[in-house]
Amino acid sequence: MVYDPVTIALLITVICFGGVMQSTVGFAYALFATPLLVLIGIPLPSTIVIVATCSLVQSIIGVVSLRGHSPWRIAAVALVIRLSATAIGILWLKRLATLPMNDIRLFVGIVLCLLVIGQWFIRVKPADTLHPVWGALAFTLSGLLSGLVGMGGPPLVLWAMGHNWSTEKTRGFLFTVFMLSLPVQLLMLYHVFGSAVLSDLRIGMFLSPFVIMGTIIGIPIGNCLTRQTLRTIAYGILLILGLSAVIPRLLSSIQS
Repeated sequence: MVYDPVTIALLITVICFGGVMQSTVGFAYALFATPLLVLIGIPLPSTIVIVATCSLVQSIIGVVSLRGHSPWRIAAVALVIRLSATAIGILWLKRLATLPMNDIRLFVGIVLCLLVIGQWFIRVKPADTLHPVWGALAFTLSGLLSGLVGMGGPPLVLWAMGHNWSTEKTRGFLFTVFMLSLPVQLLMLYHVFGSAVLSDLRIGMFLSPFVIMGTIIGIPIGNCLTRQTLRTIAYGILLILGLSAVIPRLLSSIQS
């Protein structure tokens, strides 16, 4: 794909605001950036590579800043299960990528709406430990969604928030899993989609400074608002993004 100046400007804007979202509410980078990049016409595989590259940069920063709080042993278990499922998701992505762009936008919008609704309404009472089955399900679903649409964070967030962990440990777990899994996911994408991934990887690296810029902007915003207010705002924005991809397609189907 050839990126004209307008597309590049939109890419920078989306990536920067994704960094703001992530640093403000502590999650939702891929949930915010992925549907918007698909909406402006970036192919889904390219979108996943670009967002994964930027997410990797932010995850490395997060792990370094939270060193000492990351539960490495638990993250290693999550990593193995998640990557196994990611490989399956990428194979499904190869088939999904052959669909018309409008169908892909509709699919991504539906997935985003389901993820937001699930994360909004599912309330897990924190406990010291959870049954291993819940971990296996969360890690597997996270890998499948990460490989298929690049939005594998919510199952990990829900699982981590089900524990009586400190905020630092929860964020440390998420950043560690993402930091360890994203390089392998990028290698998988390269194996399936070939050299085109390298071009998207370079674009992601070019956009990385704007992720850092968004992170710097978002931190003081997050410090000024309550946690519940932040989550309500984030969920509302994400739900609007998902519905903006779903409703026009449904209306056109009804009219036809």
